[in-house]
Amino acid sequence: MPFKLAGVPLFTSTAGLAVAALASLSMGAPPAPESTDVAQCCDSCCSSGCDDHAHADQDAIDQARAVIEAQTFFALPQEHRDAITAKLIASGQPIPSFTAQSAEPNEKLAGRDLPMTHKQFESAWALIGAWDVCTRDEYARFKPVHQRMVLAMCERLADGRIFMASPCFVPGTDPALVNTVSNIISFGRVNNPNPRFEQIGRWNGTALDPGPAQQGEPTILTYSFPPDGTFVASGVGEGAGINDLNAFFDGIYPDRATWRAIYDQVFARWAELGGNTYVLEPNDDGADLDFDENNPRVIDPNPGVSGVRGDLRMVGKAIDGNSGTLAYNFFPQVGDMVIDTADNFYTDLSGQSIRLRNILAHEHGHGMGQLHVCPIEQNKLMEPFISVAFDGPQFDDVLNAQRDYGDPNEPNDSAGAATPLGAFGIASSASVGSASPATVVTGTVTIDDDNDVDVYSLTITQNAELTATMTPRSFSYNAGPQDFFCDGSAPYNPLVFLNPVLELLNTDGTSVLETGNANVAGVAESVTRTLTPGTYYLRARGTNPNGDQIIAYTLDVQTDLPAFIGADVTIVGGLPTQIAPTQPETVTVTVVPNQDTLIGVPSLNFRPDGAPGFSSVDFVSVGGNTFEATLPGFECDDNPELFVSINTTVEGAQNFPEAGNVDAIVVSGGVLIVDDVETNDLSWTTENTATEGQWERGVPQNNGRDDPPADFDGSGQCWLTGQEVGDVNSDVDGGFTRLVSPAFDFSQGGTISYAYWAQDSVNPIGPEDGFFVEYTTNGSTWIEIRNYPTAGVWRTDTIDVTSEIGSPASLRIRFIALDGDPGNVLECGVDAISIDTAFCEDVTSNICIADFDNDGDVDLGDFGVFGAAFNSMTGDANYSAIADFDNDGDVDLGDFGVFGAEFGRTDCLP
Repeated sequence: MPFKLAGVPLFTSTAGLAVAALASLSMGAPPAPESTDVAQCCDSCCSSGCDDHAHADQDAIDQARAVIEAQTFFALPQEHRDAITAKLIASGQPIPSFTAQSAEPNEKLAGRDLPMTHKQFESAWALIGAWDVCTRDEYARFKPVHQRMVLAMCERLADGRIFMASPCFVPGTDPALVNTVSNIISFGRVNNPNPRFEQIGRWNGTALDPGPAQQGEPTILTYSFPPDGTFVASGVGEGAGINDLNAFFDGIYPDRATWRAIYDQVFARWAELGGNTYVLEPNDDGADLDFDENNPRVIDPNPGVSGVRGDLRMVGKAIDGNSGTLAYNFFPQVGDMVIDTADNFYTDLSGQSIRLRNILAHEHGHGMGQLHVCPIEQNKLMEPFISVAFDGPQFDDVLNAQRDYGDPNEPNDSAGAATPLGAFGIASSASVGSASPATVVTGTVTIDDDNDVDVYSLTITQNAELTATMTPRSFSYNAGPQDFFCDGSAPYNPLVFLNPVLELLNTDGTSVLETGNANVAGVAESVTRTLTPGTYYLRARGTNPNGDQIIAYTLDVQTDLPAFIGADVTIVGGLPTQIAPTQPETVTVTVVPNQDTLIGVPSLNFRPDGAPGFSSVDFVSVGGNTFEATLPGFECDDNPELFVSINTTVEGAQNFPEAGNVDAIVVSGGVLIVDDVETNDLSWTTENTATEGQWERGVPQNNGRDDPPADFDGSGQCWLTGQEVGDVNSDVDGGFTRLVSPAFDFSQGGTISYAYWAQDSVNPIGPEDGFFVEYTTNGSTWIEIRNYPTAGVWRTDTIDVTSEIGSPASLRIRFIALDGDPGNVLECGVDAISIDTAFCEDVTSNICIADFDNDGDVDLGDFGVFGAAFNSMTGDANYSAIADFDNDGDVDLGDFGVFGAEFGRTDCLP
């Protein structure tokens, strides 16, 4: 006998149920009949009370109808449910949320899986719709438990709180739900500091490593298992609950040690792939898993404490039941992981529990600071949906982790912390790094931006020829931030972004013997050198104008029979680049013949400016392999070229330095101009197209958005790009502003030093904007000499005019702050300017022509010489040419006048 629900017949047969359900879903339910009691109440008196009574009755009726409709729907065979859903989609009608639910209610969800009433839905949508995180139809399609989660998350946003947890979803979860959760989380999360990798920030201080920490530095993280019953705050809108992880997995695995070993394996794997160390904290005091969600950086009120609880706390509670959210993890500085213990996904233990292992590895990716990455291709662990197509972190995940915490060899940024490669004789070899990152991620090593270096030590036990090769390792794959369908991305190939550089360092750990930097990005670099016994170092690094990149590489080292070792010549302190006029200059060299033989002694070669050929003086041995030679005095305009030469029996004539002759200048002094920018004594000028933020001199206002908080040298003022009080938007906008110097004479060389500020924390400086320094020697053609990246600190620099530009008689520089299209928040400053120019004055004015005995003064001894020659002429026995100052053939009164003018001087040069 059929019965009716809301006027729609329901049949006991399967076919009848399908027909009735389809009719109900297609037509909609009619209004519930009005209650007689309610009608009488409203006729007689109370409007507000009756309204409440009526709404309560209607809510109860709606709730009952929704439950019965859901139960009826799930009584149908699956093919009939699919047909009903397809018909609704084809007709464009809203799909009731219960069509996506599991047929069996989940007792752990405490009613959160029950359908919302009409009133509840409308109330929820009034809040959710204001945040524009999904459409109304999408929200209506969500399972009730997810509707409630989204509502709770939006309520948190409305209260000004933020989200610091990210969930992992089971494959097949509605993309609209995944995108909605991602949209909500994005409202409160910190801006991604690295556009190439999806990151939110790293750990900066843990129980065993208090920090502070910098990008690329490893840390130590402890993890613990709180007891069941521990309070667990809501992370993704599911509501607070209590931990039941231990009981949950105890019911799935044969014993607790078995499933906890899986956690240990996952953390050990992350330790193997990156720089971090993971330590099991056996204690956990059961303190609440809560966090200060009102704090912009999110503070864990119960952080890790050695012997008390871990930094990372492993818990579980009901989240949303079967399908949907499998787990979520808080970002640093909280890091706690929450498993959905209401989900039967974990009961499948195939593949050595690969489901659980990949979920744990994925969630701790969030715990390190990683965000989801798209597209869904099942080749990246941090994709939003869990996959069992691979085991553990993949190549992109490893690069992401090493970007924040370094590779397994960190810290090895100096010779003192070098990674040892062992002892090398003849035909020895060693390799570092994975050559197949697409399939083998173990052992991956990386260079992270142009500030990172990796140093390796190796001990040569006998004369050998060393060859070392640094090879970038990567492949092109799709990667990008999470979007609606998780399919929006661009091909990414790390090979093209960072150019590898390999250096062979001497036994002192600093002197560079060989450099491999001849090729473009993506191509291997090598160094080869015959070495004598000792411990040497290989330094791997990278260069890139943007700097903000990372490459994986392999380092292959091998030794062979040594080539011939020729003489080593070292010019101690280098050849002089500035020489005082008329003064001799001593040069010292060491010559180690090695397997060659020195013929004679080294030569010091010099040629004054414009001279047709070189002159030379021989070095003199001063003991062992050390030699000295003295240059003659030069006049102001000589400005000589210099080089050292040797001759050996095997390699023959050789010149040093090998790069070419050294150009020296003759300098007697210098003029130092110090400009503290308190006044504009140097008459700097400005040129502008920028609509705001033009260069001006003043006191920094410390407006808190990229402008300097104070001047550099403490004098008070500096040059600034805008300094409006309290105006955070006084940065450079809409063009360039130039600060132009007057002309300076650098014909004898010199330097220009200054402090500078250039910061843009909102957008990275690109080709359309930046902070540059240019110079001109003719007043019209400007040449760029500096291009600075941004940093929120004052920095200093010196332009060595002699070596970088030459010896211009007229040199001007200009500082340019450029804000192109698209615009950025660019603030610049210049302070503590010093101009140090050299000059030369002939010192012949200090040569006393009457200092006949060269004792430095003209005294009575010299008067005796002049007196003996007075009144003599050429041919006389007492005639002296040195006393005949005017060279007229006799020593007379005219010469006496010259002598009288010189008499009494004490400043004579020899």
